[in-house]
Amino acid sequence: MKRINIYSALTVSLLVVSFGCHKPKPYDLIVENAIIFETTEGKASPALKTILINADTIAGIVDYETPVRTKKVVDADGRLVTPGNIDTHVCLQNVIEGSKNPQSSYPKVLTNYYRNNFSRRYLPYGITTALDLEPNDSWTSQILDWTPNPKFTTLLVAYQLPKVSFISSNRPTTPNIDSIAKALQSKGLGYVFLDEQEAVFPQKVYEMLKGKGMVVFTRPHFGTFLRDSSKNIVSISTLISNALHYISKQNDLSRQIKNVYGSIDTFPKELFILEAFKYMVENEPALLDKIAQEFGNRKATISSDLYGMAEFAGLTPERNLSLTLPRELQHRAEYNFNHLLSYVKKLHDMGVKLLIGTNSPLGGLAYETEQMLLSEAGIPASDVLVISTLNAAEALGISSKTGCIKVGSKADLIIYDMNPLEEPSNFTCTRRVINGGKLYKRNSQKTEESEL
Repeated sequence: MKRINIYSALTVSLLVVSFGCHKPKPYDLIVENAIIFETTEGKASPALKTILINADTIAGIVDYETPVRTKKVVDADGRLVTPGNIDTHVCLQNVIEGSKNPQSSYPKVLTNYYRNNFSRRYLPYGITTALDLEPNDSWTSQILDWTPNPKFTTLLVAYQLPKVSFISSNRPTTPNIDSIAKALQSKGLGYVFLDEQEAVFPQKVYEMLKGKGMVVFTRPHFGTFLRDSSKNIVSISTLISNALHYISKQNDLSRQIKNVYGSIDTFPKELFILEAFKYMVENEPALLDKIAQEFGNRKATISSDLYGMAEFAGLTPERNLSLTLPRELQHRAEYNFNHLLSYVKKLHDMGVKLLIGTNSPLGGLAYETEQMLLSEAGIPASDVLVISTLNAAEALGISSKTGCIKVGSKADLIIYDMNPLEEPSNFTCTRRVINGGKLYKRNSQKTEESEL
């Protein structure tokens, strides 16, 4: 009897030791007490959750009361948590050197100094991914060689097809898409930019690139933009300029601009688009409606690029203008811009998937301003959050890894200090940013660098 008791005691002891040795490993980081914004639903979760993170990946999502072993805790304290923001149109060249610097001053080697210089304009604003749509060719391979690092915004890079390859003296020629696609894929490039406003590309070039798995962004040619199948359109201003060229009224608009402004020799592109939109509203409103319907039916994506035009309207926190307007002309620009915002809302309502592509050296400052402008256009804040995250991820073909807070997604998160769903001005509030599973430290000016 005693022997049986001894054996039983030993068995229990061994089981206790065994279970003790196999405790689940702690998660690297958890974000507890979080209101999760569900981008696929376009709404916030009704109950508080805890987000479980291992390395750079979301490993689980549980009710906030569930006990969890972890190495580090970030308490969201009932605040809104969203996926990281995505800017679909940046220009590294302009950001790190300034848009007015001569090309001879650009660095040949992109050290971490330049990578940090770029990231500090984006990451504190929650922009964890960006696409360099018009890269400096000499930098492309260097950017592709950058290893993932939570100190820096993830920078994707597009390839801009040489314009001369597609033009002959009589008609466009089709290049060898197979060889181009293989060359791009061998370099790790998955994005192509077709600038058809400067060179005519056959529609089959677009289709063939897509067939090879390329994500193709385009500024479609004004002669074909209403009948081709282009879907990822670069900039709302492209639609406006195309519409003006479509009706061949550039000369009429130029005369009108000269009468109002006195000179058009160095007239800024952004102001030209505002004047073009005013002309279209007054003379061709049906064409604007047709464009919205066509691209809505096509389920096209269109990037915003609103910040530069908003600068002339006096609606931005910072202005770096090439032309200073007198008060009455600034009021004219503001009037035109507000009407353009109404058209942006119409594009959204017609089914166009808007993206935020700032194309501004101001980075995150321009980004959060555009979020505010979209809200002021009447687009619900919940939709603006989807535009900032899931819409962009889907357009870039990376929605399996970012744009949603779900198991298996990259742990790129924003914890807003104040909820933009309650007040759109909170898009500009301070926030905590988790990039690649690491907490990015920030201060109220959003300029502090990462401390891992």
